[in-house]
Amino acid sequence: MATETATRSSVASVTERGIVPFLLWGAGLWAVAAVGVRLGGEFVLDPSAPVVVGGVYLVTLPAMTALALGILRLHDVTVERRGRAVAALLLPVVALDAVALLAFGTLFPNLGAEAVGLFGAWVLVAHVGVLLAVFVPRE
Repeated sequence: MATETATRSSVASVTERGIVPFLLWGAGLWAVAAVGVRLGGEFVLDPSAPVVVGGVYLVTLPAMTALALGILRLHDVTVERRGRAVAALLLPVVALDAVALLAFGTLFPNLGAEAVGLFGAWVLVAHVGVLLAVFVPRE
């Protein structure tokens, strides 16, 4: 009984610390990215254009770090709480990316089956970019 009460209060305290907005940011950003891939993914994840794909990966890493840092600053997250906030930001993204990979052909008919590996690698690069925000010192 005491463990159940402790678990409930720790869940409540996570919500009170503002984790829900990060979950919403993650889900919203995933939706925007998914629409972008659906509308133009065939131009940036083209297996016949490895230089373009490599460029997309190189731009994605710092762009995602900058985006995550912007969200953290917007919510005035202290350096000590960045890990929790970034975990909440990535949680819906990783879950939705898993679904997107399973339903790749249905969600992204504009991309051929040969692009699924490029897409999977790209989302992992994006995840790493967000994770790097945890390690950037506060100005």
